Amino acid sequence: MSAFDTQPECLDDHSQTLHSQRVWKAAGKQDLDFDSQRLRNRLRAKMFGVDASPVKIGRFTVLETVGSGGMGVVYAAYDEELDRRVAVKLLRSSREEDASVGKGRLQREAQALAKLSHPNVVQVYEVGTFDERVFLAMEFLEGPNFRTWLLDEPRSWREVLHHFVKAGEGLAAAHREGIIHRDFKPANVLFGSDGRVRVVDFGLARASEHARVPQVSPSGEFKERAFAIELTQTGEIMGTPAYMSPEQARYEGVDARSDQYSFCVALYEAMFGRRPHEGSSTAEVLIAVSRGEVIPPPRNSKVPARVIRAIMRGLSVDPSERFPTMEALLVELSLQDRTRWRWLGAGAVALTGLGLYASTALVAEPRCQSFEAELAGQWGPEQAAAIEEAFVDSGAAQARNVAAHVNARLSDYASEWLDARRDTCEAYSVRHEQSARIHDQRFACLLERKVELATIVSVFASADQAMVEQAPRGVAELSSLDDCSDFQRMRAAAEAVESNELRARLAEVRAQYKAGLYDQALAGADSVVEAARVQGAPRIEAQARLQQALVQEQRRTYQRAAEMAEDAIDLAEAAKDDSVAARAWSRFARYQAQLNQTKLADLSARRAMAKVRRLGDRSTLLLEARESQALTAWRAQRYDEAIDDQIAVVRHYNEQHGGDDPRTADAERRLANMLSDVGRHEEAQVRYERARQVLARAYGPDHPMVAHVMVDAAIDFRAANELEDARKGFLEAERVFVAAQGSMAPALLSIHKSLGAIALVEGDLEEAKFRTEQSSALLDEPGVSAIDRPDVLGLKAKVAERRGEYEDMVEAYRQYLAMTQSDNLVELYRSERIIARVNVSVGLRQLGQHSRVEAELRQAMAELDEVSDDQADPGTKAKLRGNIWLLLGDCKKSRSDRIDAYRQGLDGWPENIQTDEEAHLVRAKLRLALAEQLRPTEPERAEDLAQGARSSLNEASRAELDDWLSGRAF
Repeated sequence: MSAFDTQPECLDDHSQTLHSQRVWKAAGKQDLDFDSQRLRNRLRAKMFGVDASPVKIGRFTVLETVGSGGMGVVYAAYDEELDRRVAVKLLRSSREEDASVGKGRLQREAQALAKLSHPNVVQVYEVGTFDERVFLAMEFLEGPNFRTWLLDEPRSWREVLHHFVKAGEGLAAAHREGIIHRDFKPANVLFGSDGRVRVVDFGLARASEHARVPQVSPSGEFKERAFAIELTQTGEIMGTPAYMSPEQARYEGVDARSDQYSFCVALYEAMFGRRPHEGSSTAEVLIAVSRGEVIPPPRNSKVPARVIRAIMRGLSVDPSERFPTMEALLVELSLQDRTRWRWLGAGAVALTGLGLYASTALVAEPRCQSFEAELAGQWGPEQAAAIEEAFVDSGAAQARNVAAHVNARLSDYASEWLDARRDTCEAYSVRHEQSARIHDQRFACLLERKVELATIVSVFASADQAMVEQAPRGVAELSSLDDCSDFQRMRAAAEAVESNELRARLAEVRAQYKAGLYDQALAGADSVVEAARVQGAPRIEAQARLQQALVQEQRRTYQRAAEMAEDAIDLAEAAKDDSVAARAWSRFARYQAQLNQTKLADLSARRAMAKVRRLGDRSTLLLEARESQALTAWRAQRYDEAIDDQIAVVRHYNEQHGGDDPRTADAERRLANMLSDVGRHEEAQVRYERARQVLARAYGPDHPMVAHVMVDAAIDFRAANELEDARKGFLEAERVFVAAQGSMAPALLSIHKSLGAIALVEGDLEEAKFRTEQSSALLDEPGVSAIDRPDVLGLKAKVAERRGEYEDMVEAYRQYLAMTQSDNLVELYRSERIIARVNVSVGLRQLGQHSRVEAELRQAMAELDEVSDDQADPGTKAKLRGNIWLLLGDCKKSRSDRIDAYRQGLDGWPENIQTDEEAHLVRAKLRLALAEQLRPTEPERAEDLAQGARSSLNEASRAELDDWLSGRAF
């Protein structure tokens, strides 16, 4: 024995690596009773001149204390009869523990070890009692224990494995005698002076057969053999928590396979420098052990894969999934002479009564060869043919092209699923790289993906035109199979108690959403939310809430989407589901940005990115967070930052998904829109063309999705004042939409509006009116968003104004104001509502209703005062305020009131702000209007104002100013 055989195993924060445990190399506590006795004997010898009597335990003379632990104290002693140094283990007195229990344990250890005669098991010489305390005399081992040996200097994996195999042989010998150690750990493996390792401290060993607790006689003697006694009472865990098996942690029965688990924990630690179970406390470690949560070995380890597989199999949470015997494990670990172990293993199993074991048992069972049957009836040639038939029958444009693209993606997804299914099986049953609990979670995750695949295939088999258009994007967005191989994600899922039925229902909801069945998806998500709340499943509820938000996003009801995303965040954070929390924060940021809550959106985007960084390499989550950052930066008018972020997003899509994925086209299109909005029109057109080409390959050249990009490119031409190119683009897109979807296709709405606006600029009022009427006719069509209606009414009002139809103009603007009063639109249209109210006053003035003009303008001013800098930039607000004061002055009858209004308009102009050309024009009008009123009394001031009015304007604005002046009485 050694001084270190009973040292405690630390489980605090510093105990997770071997190097951090060097502090445990000190010897154990001394037994004060024997020290005091030796001191008294020496004192007596000095005082009375007599020889100091040696302290003895039985016939063994105690030399010194060399170690101590919870059960007893180990002494170095001298055996006079055989003239040798021995180790004596003496049961420690305990007030908390019944003495009979302690005696039983040591006697059991003595009987167990006395049965063994093996070079790798400590040799027991004698067992007895001393002062009603049991002692055990055994060979004295002068070398260190295994833990100390590992800490002394770096060891190669070959050297470590060699000694562990020898220790395993000792355990196997014990198992052949029906003895279970129950506390195998590095501290219980000692080196002798000959360098040979011995397994020690069988104080927790017991016979394989379960036995009752016997009665103890009044004399303290047991009525039965000590080893046949089961001393572990209900609620008591025997063993060191860091190395115990899951069945020990769960208070279940143990057998030889429990020792195998502890052996593999110790070997894992020795090989990789840390234990396989995470936890900063004993309780956390026990929870991880009982759940079978094993940290995957490091990828860059030099340890052979065969050895790693053997260790991981030995760490299976289910004992039946471990090796049938210790010998079988050692066969896989041994680097040489494996045939000897094959023979020994066969005999060992016969001895322990665990069943026939042959060398063929070491070959992986052929149960992971094929899983095609699991997809039978859900994906295959029959389903692909049904999808193609349904797509063609729908009458959708490019139906066969789309069906070919969709079926190819579904086929790839099914193949990827089969690969993941096979890998899940092999990682557990063949390579033994993962625990049964992680295997179960991976399998459950794959079942969710299979439900999603089966649902979308079923939905596509009865597709209509709208679904065919959505299909390529839907299959591109099928839930990632990589998530099912994500250890952290699977570990989080294992910690949650969730209904598989709810997970399957949520998978169906996701498929419905991706197929474009938004009403069904929302109803399904609502149902899952309620069920998850009742069942107390916050992770599922968080995912369902997020799904609700995504549906509301498609409907452009951003306020509702934001509320649902916020609920998802709260639930995910409570459930410690960082993946869902990261996604929810990303979406929440987008919705806040859409609602012009830019400061809050920036904060949410940062939180999303922080979550993603905490999770590590999650490319999908990182992409979502980066996209949200781009949008929030854009809405906050940090245009260069937004464009840089979106360029990175596009690069990622091209690298990860290639040039035929609709998501790549979407990213290119968003980037093109940003470039267009900042006036970088040539760059924008390049991006639009790239997006168009990607979609043409995925859908076919005359597909409506391609036409949507044509519309955006035409809008950019219009913004660049290239009206002829814009008109051509809109007309070509119109042709595609009409051919594919008919003359009442909702997508035609934006084309009619744009062509109407171009006609209005060019003075073609008949064409403008025709396009306005076409737009109005589409407002009641399914699929038209609520936010399209105000735009049509605004165009209708402008056309009516140009045609001099002021009653129609005022009525259209009144409808516009009423429509944008709803909760989900008022924030989105706050600035536009002010302009509409100003235009109402213009119409009322033209109709001679002067008494109502000032009331409308005052209301517009009051609404403008409520607009924050987050909702409109100072330049826009200055322009609006200037127009209002200009109109207020024009409607005043007295000259002094007009002067006061124009001066307030100019005095309220913010200093040192960047304004656009329209704002400069408004300010010039105010200066000239004030000059007009001041000319009779202050001609010099009036002249200064008039001269400065035109200086900051470009040629076009000067011409517009001249037109405005021509209608005034100067």
